[in-house]
Amino acid sequence: EPHVLCVEKEKAKAAAAAAGTDATSATEAAPSAGKKKGSAPAASAAAEGSSSLDIRVGLITDIKNHPEAEKLFVDTIDLGNGEIRTIVSGLVPYYKAEELLNQQVIVVYNMKPKALKGVNSEGMVLCAGPKEGDARVLIVKPPTGSQPGDRVCFGGKPIPTEKVAIPGGNKMMDLLAPLHTDETGVVQWGSENASINGSPLTVADMTAAPVK
Repeated sequence: EPHVLCVEKEKAKAAAAAAGTDATSATEAAPSAGKKKGSAPAASAAAEGSSSLDIRVGLITDIKNHPEAEKLFVDTIDLGNGEIRTIVSGLVPYYKAEELLNQQVIVVYNMKPKALKGVNSEGMVLCAGPKEGDARVLIVKPPTGSQPGDRVCFGGKPIPTEKVAIPGGNKMMDLLAPLHTDETGVVQWGSENASINGSPLTVADMTAAPVK
């Protein structure tokens, strides 16, 4: 493969010289072999890094069916330090309301509020699944002993003390794209393991699945 790349680069240089253009721009203009759709967002997320995500433990203290959407719940979530948020979740097809009430969940905290069918949603509840051959969607639950407001860290990196900015545009979706569970159910951002207060964040019953 390295030899093939070198040959292609030499061809690009020759083409550039013949055309009187810069070799670098000629190479960049040519389509990359085997390049997949979605590589630009992935590269963007990699550049931003997991430290651009502020993900916290929340406690569902109240839950109702959305008045205008049959597949949505309206969750009231305690995020610690007296902060209560309303978050709309699409979990009606997967859970009964009573199964989620008083459950701890994992919440994307630094997400721009958005109106969903007329209800302002101030974050997102993270879930694992579905995946090929398994249509289930499971909420990501924090380790035993976690408290509302506890932060998720990735790769053992220290949690930023400063406020994490709210990403603009569609950048948040790019940042969340690398989230998944590995073959043992540990939540990862890329190859970075997620943990809370030193304990791994896991979804034991949903391995090798997207988290979103």
